Amino acid sequence: MHDGRIEQLDTPEAIYRRPATAFVSEFVGVTNRIPVVLDGNRIRVFGRYLGIDNLAAAGSNGTSLEALIRPANSALSHDSAGRALVTSLVLRGAITSVNVRSEESDQALRIDMPAHDAMSFTVGHRMVIAPRRDTTLVGNSNTALQEEDAA
Repeated sequence: MHDGRIEQLDTPEAIYRRPATAFVSEFVGVTNRIPVVLDGNRIRVFGRYLGIDNLAAAGSNGTSLEALIRPANSALSHDSAGRALVTSLVLRGAITSVNVRSEESDQALRIDMPAHDAMSFTVGHRMVIAPRRDTTLVGNSNTALQEEDAA
């Protein structure tokens, strides 16, 4: 519920994997908010065009938005010319959070992956970030950000 109305009614897995709104996405899990601009019915995130799951909420062409991407829905690859820098690694049991600073969006982002995959990443190395999905939710860039502890 949000502001007295039901935002989404579904199974816990469906709500987490396919949230109906930006509010639901942030309420049920960690979300990276990446500044983007609406280009027709798509947005460009880290050099790749993505469709928008909640297009009706996106506004008109040229609108400033934020792509809402879960940490597990992005991938990292080694590239000395990459526009992201590894700033820390946080072991979370079977998962490791690789925290990066993106030059493209000028912000800190969290990328989650199996701990054994994260062993090849080192603080200070350059990376390329790529979305793992073809679509994403967007939110209004004027809404307040929820702070998430990166440690």
